[in-house]
Amino acid sequence: MLSRRTVLAAGAGAVALTACGASSAPGRGNQGALGLNLLVVTPEAETGKPSRLVFVLQDDDQEYITPKAVTLQFGPTQDRFTSPVVQGQVFTDAAPAPPYFTVEAELAPKGTVWAQAKVDGKKATAPIMIVDARPGLVPGQPMPPVRTPSPGDSAGLEQVCTRSPACPWHDVSLDQALEQGRPLAVLVSTPAFCQTATCGPVLDILLRAAPEVGDRVGFVHLEVYATRPTGPEVTRTPLAPAVKAFGLATEPVLFLVGADGNVKDRVDGLYGTTEATQALKSLL
Repeated sequence: MLSRRTVLAAGAGAVALTACGASSAPGRGNQGALGLNLLVVTPEAETGKPSRLVFVLQDDDQEYITPKAVTLQFGPTQDRFTSPVVQGQVFTDAAPAPPYFTVEAELAPKGTVWAQAKVDGKKATAPIMIVDARPGLVPGQPMPPVRTPSPGDSAGLEQVCTRSPACPWHDVSLDQALEQGRPLAVLVSTPAFCQTATCGPVLDILLRAAPEVGDRVGFVHLEVYATRPTGPEVTRTPLAPAVKAFGLATEPVLFLVGADGNVKDRVDGLYGTTEATQALKSLL
């Protein structure tokens, strides 16, 4: 079963940060038809605006399912689904994360909406939280010119990159990258300390997709924590300055920034190579 981790930064200006992943409450779906369980990977959706929603499917043994086709419908209660039926788009290129599927949906009002998935005649449901506005930096806003780690300057972080080996996207500070006049992909993620099956691999997936755009797009990876989490007290680990500046409530998040320095799009949570490549090419 996928887990959810909540992180509270200590000190002034602390924010709650939730790792991407389906949870036992409310994200874990019920067992509907025997053998099918729906898990919500997207923590929440914004009311009245199109949202990319991500799901995974499991059987009763908690083995991941790769459906040939899946449809989704939404409704106000667990047994009443009133929206048009939409076809999910299935992706199998997020390894080592499980196969997943996405839909684009505009949901309202604020509160809880139920989703029902159908696969080969079987059904499973799960709730989705609908919120007034997505927290933090959103498309249309300028990317804050935050000082981030670069050679010779850790920018106050105990560990610049928790990937092993470290990724190559810490060679220029974000504020300096914004002055280069080219599009940017800015990824907020912590490979070593994400505790779900769906948020850990996004950095490696972006590394696989990056050659498609070459040096036409700049890349910056930002760690979530200022210091290494130790023991069970992860909730007391302070967040990195950039994460605070972005006002994020969940991670990982991929920001697509135009050459003008404004955020063009953001991809929350799990994505595979196909979606990462599409997102990068959209900047060109």
